[in-house]
Amino acid sequence: MKNADIYDFINEVYKNDKSVLDFLIPHSESVAKLAVDIAKKQNADVDFVERAALMHDIGIIFTDTPKLNCKGKAPYMQHGIYGQKLLEEHGFIREAIIAKTHIGVGITIEHIIKNNLPLPAIDMYPTTLEEEIVSFADKFFSKRPEYLTTPKLLAEVEADIKRYGDESYKTFKKWCVKFL
Repeated sequence: MKNADIYDFINEVYKNDKSVLDFLIPHSESVAKLAVDIAKKQNADVDFVERAALMHDIGIIFTDTPKLNCKGKAPYMQHGIYGQKLLEEHGFIREAIIAKTHIGVGITIEHIIKNNLPLPAIDMYPTTLEEEIVSFADKFFSKRPEYLTTPKLLAEVEADIKRYGDESYKTFKKWCVKFL
């Protein structure tokens, strides 16, 4: 699938909520650019990484996130699950996995249960190089205006990751060694 087709797909999904694209598209393009740069150095599947990065947050439309103009009903944390389902329904099977696993550095079933998170009790963490690359690149950009196209400093990302515990931080540091 060509990138033009991906944009057509995203625009079709958001046809009733075009204002969300003001955040989604620049964020996803920034993540894709960094992910592609990393993928090239890692001999990963560059085309797949780019497609998956462009669609990794497609599920935000189903969330109740007013600051992003998202008028759905689900908590933001569930955007990966909703994105996975949507992408699978449209035949994007590999990309759907990245939608599910890109949140944080991934979420284990133990973490979901221990913290009573509003997620299915399943492991949702990256297991392939391409999944890790997109998840890693995503950490450097947010949907806040100042970080849509300008990456966060490494220290800022580390501080964000530390909030989720030692295991998440260790995973992120491994990725730093691997990808930076």
